[in-house]
Amino acid sequence: MKRLDDFLFEYHNERRLKGKEHRSVPISQEEFLQLRDKNCKKAKRKNATKLYRGIEGGIDDYLFIDPSEHTRVSQYTANWYMLLMELSPQWEEFPKFSKSVIMTTDSGNISRWGREYRVYPYDGAILGVTPKGHFWGSFPYDMSTFNSFIYFIIQSFGGDIDKNETNPNVLKKEFAKIDKVKNIGQRKELLFDVDEWIERNCFSRTSNIFEKATERLRNGDKVLDVFSDLLPNDGFLLKKIGDTLPNDKEVWTDSPCILEKIYFDNDNEE
Repeated sequence: MKRLDDFLFEYHNERRLKGKEHRSVPISQEEFLQLRDKNCKKAKRKNATKLYRGIEGGIDDYLFIDPSEHTRVSQYTANWYMLLMELSPQWEEFPKFSKSVIMTTDSGNISRWGREYRVYPYDGAILGVTPKGHFWGSFPYDMSTFNSFIYFIIQSFGGDIDKNETNPNVLKKEFAKIDKVKNIGQRKELLFDVDEWIERNCFSRTSNIFEKATERLRNGDKVLDVFSDLLPNDGFLLKKIGDTLPNDKEVWTDSPCILEKIYFDNDNEE
C-alpha cells in the first residue's frame, strides 16, 4: 500500500507544480479494491447509504480523489458564495464546500451530470447534507443572484473581487474595507442604487430579503454578518460516513474518496 500512497502523493504534487487542476487520479481495479478494503469499510457495508456522482466524460473505471487538495470552481456561477461559507461561523463545522467532492443519494438522477460512479468516502469522513435535492434549491434564490449581490455591494464601495475566486481572504479584505466606513450618511450614498439593482435582478418573492439586507448595510451592520444571514444552514445536516442518510439529497465531503464506474449495481459490499 505504501507504493500506492507514494504514487498518489507524487501524482498530485506533479500536477500542482505544473499549475494544472486535476481532481481525479485513475487507478487500477486492484488498487481500488485495496483502498476500499483498507479505508472505506463503512462506505462499502451492505446497509450503507450509497453515494453517487456524475462525471462528464468519465472514461476510467476507477478513480481516486482528494478534494481538499483543490479548490472547486463552480460550473455555473462565481465561487464567492463558497468563499463566504468558509468565512461564516455557522458553516465552520461543515466540510469546506469549495474543497469538497459533491455527491448525491439519488441514483436515478446522476446521469444528467455525466457518467455514473459510486463514491466511497474514507472512514471518518464528515458529510454535509442538503435539505433539498440540490444545494442551490435549498435557498429561496439561486447562487448566481446571490453572487451578483455580493459583487454589486463590494463594487458600490469601490472594491474589486474579479481577479480571484479561490481565496476567501479576498472577500475578507473587501468586507473589512466596507466595515471601516462608519458614517451612515456615506454608506447610504454609496448604496443609493442598490434598490434599482434589486428591482432588475430579483423576483418579487425574494426582493424583500435583499432589501432588508441592504438596509442593514446602510445602517452599519458588519458585512460578514449580513451576507452570512443570507446563506443560513437551516435544515442542513452534518453526518459521518456510515450514518443513514436521507434519500434524494446532495451530499459533500472534503475527505479522500475512491470512485467506481457503475455498469450495474455491484453487489460486492459486506
